[in-house]
Amino acid sequence: MKKEELIHLHMLLAQFKRYCEEKGFDCDFTKYKELGISPFDLHRSKDEHKQAIFVLASELASMAAKKPKREADIKRGSINGLTSKAIVLCFSHYARSGK
Repeated sequence: MKKEELIHLHMLLAQFKRYCEEKGFDCDFTKYKELGISPFDLHRSKDEHKQAIFVLASELASMAAKKPKREADIKRGSINGLTSKAIVLCFSHYARSGK
């Protein structure tokens, strides 16, 4: 994958992360935040963006795998297992591509 494509993917995941935080989903993005890299850090290396993508995708998948704690979570559109599987499949494809 080209660096531009990785940055675009990083941006999409960061937007999804922000959406989850705004909706109040049970999120823990500690490992991603510890990396200290955002999609706007264009000067960072391709490998750094790739690492950020995998960490963020992993944390999003972990969040998606959790069951909703309350009925209100279900009503407001809690992330479900199907979304989790889609995230995992998407990123396993990119991991295998080796680009």
